[in-house]
Amino acid sequence: MSTTPSSSSASGLLPERAVPSVQVIPLRFTGSGSEYFRIWIVNSLLLVLTLGLYMPWARVRKLRYVYGNTVVQGVPLDFHGDPRKMFRGHAYISVLFMVYLLATNASPVAGLIAALILAALWPWLIHLSLRFRLAHTSWRGLRFAFTGQTRDAYVAFGPSAVVGALVLGSGAFVNPEADAPGLADMVNSAAVLVAVLLAPWLWHRIKTYQQSHLAYGRLVTRFKAPLRSFYGVVLKAGGLMLLGVALVGLAVFVELGWARGAPAMPSPGEMGSVLVFARLALVVFLVYLLFYVLATSYFRCQMQNLVWTNTGNRSIRFKSRLQLPALAALTAKNTLLLALTLGLYWPFAFIAMTRLRLEAVHLHTRVPLDALLAHNQGPVGETAGDAAGDIFGADLGL
Repeated sequence: MSTTPSSSSASGLLPERAVPSVQVIPLRFTGSGSEYFRIWIVNSLLLVLTLGLYMPWARVRKLRYVYGNTVVQGVPLDFHGDPRKMFRGHAYISVLFMVYLLATNASPVAGLIAALILAALWPWLIHLSLRFRLAHTSWRGLRFAFTGQTRDAYVAFGPSAVVGALVLGSGAFVNPEADAPGLADMVNSAAVLVAVLLAPWLWHRIKTYQQSHLAYGRLVTRFKAPLRSFYGVVLKAGGLMLLGVALVGLAVFVELGWARGAPAMPSPGEMGSVLVFARLALVVFLVYLLFYVLATSYFRCQMQNLVWTNTGNRSIRFKSRLQLPALAALTAKNTLLLALTLGLYWPFAFIAMTRLRLEAVHLHTRVPLDALLAHNQGPVGETAGDAAGDIFGADLGL
């Protein structure tokens, strides 16, 4: 990808007119569902026993396993986060949300004030989280970094925070026991509608901020995806979901219409009536599952390809070629097995999905990674990591 002059000079690897051949490096994921199951079950038990206080340690164990099995040119990534520092950030964020819930229950005005406070803090929290996660991730001993500034976070996340505050704040005034919708209901519905209509624009701003400041040594990425492509993905995924809803309605109409026209319609409570409604429930579930899988898979597939293929700089860039049929088939399989095992299949589903999505991404570089590493050795990532960890230790899992 082309970059701004400042980012080109920051790389310092390619002469302006040089056009070297491109080396394609695939990502590999070597994780195992059975191995991760042991980590997951221990984490789950300890989270229950500690009433959630074990969360930072659980996140570190998960991230170290996932990163340690994400391999680039035979060398895995590593995660260096300190769960004690992450606990501090986890505690701060938990307290904020507890205060918001208590304020909402106390009075609508208190809920609105709490929502505004959350909106004011949210961009700063996201900024700290991105710094922390990247600064505590390394490959071949050199840490990554996030170069975005706090003011950039407020520019990028500010509109999302305002819309979120409108939805949460107006929701605090809604009275679910009222006989007729009032002003608060209309304001809340309008805020939700605005959030839906602006969702692609808000998501584009967030991803532009996130993907434009990823750094490895002195190389910093840029993000070039146009806004219209985000709207295209969201509208097509939404269209698939609406088609599914329409077909569910049609299935209900056809099934009940056929049942009413049957020559001997059983009375309620009889076995025939139970069979009719059981068949109806099965048809509705299958149609909904089909279009839910298609819509969510389409959105995830297209958004991953769009975001990562438009991330990079003159020396190095990413390309994602995630395939919709493979993703939809795996999503359907995972959904079915999760239902049959009452959720116990989750670690295996997570590993399979992580492998599919990671291995769809390839690194395209115009310089050998050994030369890239040697040229970019420096204290940038380490210094940022210490600062982010000491200030807050926040990791929101973005």
